[in-house]
Amino acid sequence: MQTYKYTKVILTLIAIGIFSLGCGGGASLEEVNELRQEIAALKEAVEQGNSDVSEVVRTKSLKIVNEDGKIVIAAGAGLNGNGQFAVFNNSGQQVIYAKINEYGNGLLVVKNESGQDVIYAGTLGDTGNGVLTVANESGQDVVYAVGGGGGDGNGLLIVKNESGNGVVHVGTGPSENGGAILIADKTGSPVVTLDVNDYGNGRVGAWNRNGEVKFLEPK
Repeated sequence: MQTYKYTKVILTLIAIGIFSLGCGGGASLEEVNELRQEIAALKEAVEQGNSDVSEVVRTKSLKIVNEDGKIVIAAGAGLNGNGQFAVFNNSGQQVIYAKINEYGNGLLVVKNESGQDVIYAGTLGDTGNGVLTVANESGQDVVYAVGGGGGDGNGLLIVKNESGNGVVHVGTGPSENGGAILIADKTGSPVVTLDVNDYGNGRVGAWNRNGEVKFLEPK
């Protein structure tokens, strides 16, 4: 790009020189017209060469602005030398942020216009297991999903109420006989469970407020 700019400057200077020659500089009109044609051909070649797209752009940081001059995309390296990427709305609020965490794993955060984190996608500590949290507009986590959260490699999904208590749990049963669903009251205490018993049959558990349970299952 810089070479193209410098070439245009040189062509402009030459054109000025031709104008001077044509205005009493001593050159004949035929010589001036011939030189003008050569410059026109050179200019066309330079402009055609500038249309080529570079395959690689190397830079330490990148900032893209909108028509108002506000930064809407920023990319570069963080303090630890790892890459990071951010997207801003037209008010200057960061709404998307991606980076490498301290364990070398990827991390993605999505925020609402109030600056609250509403989506977090990354890994569970240094385990390398994936984790996803979804929050409401106040920033309270209401959905939590993790792979291998119990160290067993199995998936777990928890739905929470606005108080932060888990009211629905979906995962595997305690004996890993199969899938399990737990439904809790607003305080997080279990009231209904669905799982698979040790014989491979379905089982329904009903819990009272004292924590006592009765199971319904085939005999």
